[in-house]
Amino acid sequence: MLGTPKAFRAAPDPPQGGRDGAHTGSGASLCWVKLSLANVPVSANHAGMKASDIKDEDSLRLWLDARPLAETITISQRVALRVAPVWFAAMETAWDNEGKFSNLAHLRLLITAVATGANQTQTMIRVGQVVFNTAISRLAFSSRIANPVKVPISGPDQSDLEPAWAARAAAGYALKLAFDPTSAILRSSDLVFAARAASRLNFKGVWERIKLDCAKMEEGQALDGVPLWGSISNPFQVEMKRTRTRWAQPNSPYTFWLRWYEAALEGRSLNPELERDIALIPNAEWEKGAAHIAGLIALIEERFDLKAQVQALRQQLTFAQTAPADAAHRGHNQPPELIDSAPEVQRQITIIFDTLDDAEKELSKFAPSPSRLKVIGEALLNSAAIIARYCGGIANKAVGAAAVAFGTAGGALAAAKLIQFVTPVKTLGQSITDFALKWLGG
Repeated sequence: MLGTPKAFRAAPDPPQGGRDGAHTGSGASLCWVKLSLANVPVSANHAGMKASDIKDEDSLRLWLDARPLAETITISQRVALRVAPVWFAAMETAWDNEGKFSNLAHLRLLITAVATGANQTQTMIRVGQVVFNTAISRLAFSSRIANPVKVPISGPDQSDLEPAWAARAAAGYALKLAFDPTSAILRSSDLVFAARAASRLNFKGVWERIKLDCAKMEEGQALDGVPLWGSISNPFQVEMKRTRTRWAQPNSPYTFWLRWYEAALEGRSLNPELERDIALIPNAEWEKGAAHIAGLIALIEERFDLKAQVQALRQQLTFAQTAPADAAHRGHNQPPELIDSAPEVQRQITIIFDTLDDAEKELSKFAPSPSRLKVIGEALLNSAAIIARYCGGIANKAVGAAAVAFGTAGGALAAAKLIQFVTPVKTLGQSITDFALKWLGG
């Protein structure tokens, strides 16, 4: 039997840190429940506060206190994403480019913040806490970090790295807010701290974008698809250009991250479920470095691509099966019954539909079974071969392929139409079989 690859076998790591795994530096506690964030405001005391009234940090707090928590989380993520290139550029020649202060560690902070904010489940909250404690373990993470003085760190004493630590702080607060959003007193403060840290890099641009985000949300607009900088010129284009040049190199382990971040700049997600599954990669795997994680992400992306192919093929088959048959597919007096039904081919059509359903379910799992995928792939290959042989024989008969239809409970497929699906079914079956072997090797 083919087993699940080790990298995807482990359950998410248990929380690390203080009591119940909570990070003790913030003074907040965790609530291990699934949270519904769409319409849960912190306070009704400031319900009359408008985005246009935001003038400073205090007025931002007041506005946030009357808004749903999900909005605070989204704004904090966008703040951290805007200033991320400062960290990326600093790590180009930094003292630690493979450990806790690497680009990979920072990207993990960001994608986990995004995934945890979108999936407020017990599992993702626990993962968010683990990532936070792993990535920020050397950072003095409290309200002091946002004060207008040098960021307190246990790291290199280099003045040219100070802006990068402000970007790091913004990412840390964004993740903390996503996994620990239960304190009404602290949650708006976390966003303000993130904004303050980010604004040390570009005060005007950061605050203008925060106010614009607040205004859009107040109008009921979702920020999906809204670029991070919009009409405001990105003040970190130089840093991003340097990063893009490095990450776009052949065999770079950051090609996925470049696509992911550039999509974020445009205000969109590559795939929320993909982001979630990347965030769920166990802690021990991240410690193996960027190249190793790139390989695991490639496997996850291939799994999602196969799932999309399964869904598309099933949709095409369903449409072809339910489309009205034309006169050529009926008897000379055009009765409602379709002419021919070959039991074996009919059975294979049913098998294909059932197998596609099984494939979608298995490929939806974080850790699908390679042995199960192998069975699914072989079933599709077998059905494709049987249908190809039968339709080939029909085509040589005097009636012609166009005069034959194979029915199932859901409809019928004419032989001429059915033969068009043999190659797609065969190709998908082979792809799933190949993926099962690759997944085993992951």
